[in-house]
Amino acid sequence: MMDNAESLHPLSSYDIYKLVDDCFNPKQPVFFVKLLQKALNRAEDDMDRRLALNKLGDLYMEAKLYGDAGSAYQRIVDMDPEDAFALWNLATCLWEQGKKRAARELARKCRFLNPNIYVGDILEE
Repeated sequence: MMDNAESLHPLSSYDIYKLVDDCFNPKQPVFFVKLLQKALNRAEDDMDRRLALNKLGDLYMEAKLYGDAGSAYQRIVDMDPEDAFALWNLATCLWEQGKKRAARELARKCRFLNPNIYVGDILEE
């Protein structure tokens, strides 16, 4: 028997990402994580992968699963080491895990890459 996530097979990875973005229900996080994992499996290019990984990281952050969130954001950074937003999200995960030094290092890199990203919470403590 197919689960609900499997029944969405005809949708592209971007369609799945948008569905999760528009319909997320925090009472059913496992369903949405499965959708995003399917989006990753179907991703046709790095942009699709990055969208799905970013949303996956956001879901994990919301659930306070900082290690899993950090893994998702790290995969984006591996694809593009100068993605300041992914670096900031990764820095936030590290901060929440108590890895203050590593978080500050990434926050400084974020500020260098994009001076408009607010990184004060990490750099000011």
